Amino acid sequence: MSDDAQTINDVNNPTERRDKMWEQSARLLGLMNGGSAVALLAFVQAIWQDMAELVVWVVYGLIVFAVGLALATIIPQLRESTILNWRSNKPKAKIYQFLYRWAAKLSVLSFLVGVGIVAYGILESLPKPTP
Repeated sequence: MSDDAQTINDVNNPTERRDKMWEQSARLLGLMNGGSAVALLAFVQAIWQDMAELVVWVVYGLIVFAVGLALATIIPQLRESTILNWRSNKPKAKIYQFLYRWAAKLSVLSFLVGVGIVAYGILESLPKPTP
C-alpha cells in the first residue's frame, strides 16, 4: 500500500486520526515551549551586562517555558498509559486520561504565562517617562 493510500485509511479511522492529533499537539507544544526557551537563552546572553533588571524576568520566563516543555514531553507517555489501561479495563485509565488532557492544557498555559512574564519584564525595564 502506498503512503498516500495509508494516509487516506488513517484519516477514515477516528482512532488513528485522534492519535495523530495528540501526537502532533505534543510536538507543537514542545516546539513552542522549547523554542521559546532557546530564544530566551540567546536573548539573556545579549542583555546579560547591559540590562541586568530584565535578566531576572527572562529567567522567570525560562523556568515557565521549561515547565511547559516538561508537560509536553509527558503527554505521549500518559496517553500510552491511558490506552494500555483502557484495553485492560483498569480504572486507572480515566486518571491517565485526565492527566494527559490537563498536561496539554497546562503546557499551553505555561507558554502564555512565559510570554506574559517576559513581556511584563520588558515593559518594566523601559525607561520611565519624566513628567
